[in-house]
Amino acid sequence: MGRLNREGGFSLVEMLVVVGIIGILGVIGIGFSSKAYVRRDADRVANNISSDLNLMRMSAMRRGVEYRLELDYNQGCSTIGSVEYCNFVTLRQLRGDSNQSSSNWNSTPRPIIAEQFLTLSRKLEVKPGATFPMTITFRPNGTVAEAGTGDLSITVFPSTAMASADVNNCGFVSVNGIGRVMVYKGTWNGTGSVCNPIRD
Repeated sequence: MGRLNREGGFSLVEMLVVVGIIGILGVIGIGFSSKAYVRRDADRVANNISSDLNLMRMSAMRRGVEYRLELDYNQGCSTIGSVEYCNFVTLRQLRGDSNQSSSNWNSTPRPIIAEQFLTLSRKLEVKPGATFPMTITFRPNGTVAEAGTGDLSITVFPSTAMASADVNNCGFVSVNGIGRVMVYKGTWNGTGSVCNPIRD
């Protein structure tokens, strides 16, 4: 008996099966990457805030005058220059005019040393231990001027809309009275703004 002669290639059914499998894997991958983006974003914001706090502390100790970090959080949209920012944290670094109780924070030569805008995913929120705008002033001895009421803290956590999406990573930045800046990753319980630290 002779063999059937078949030309090389794939049938329509085989092609549809492969396209269907690729589509299913793509949908699964998009869900995972969205959650990973929110997790990375929380870490990025917390690390940026702690880096700026450490820089202000070191600058105060090195230069012998007070340095301040002002933090503000805007959940809406604002146009700054020609760029529109939505859901962002403003970090403004200022230099004082004295080693204690500075009265002029617009001192020359540079009134604002640096200003940055950290854009957040719409799925994140930021909550200070106090209220926004929040000010943290470092003295030349490294201590914090506002620490009379205890540690100052900032929490970066998923919005309550993400509670059903199994995204429970959060970031926490804390500054104590002696100026020690701590940042850690944590888990979020899905309600409120409590970030429980992950212990090694």
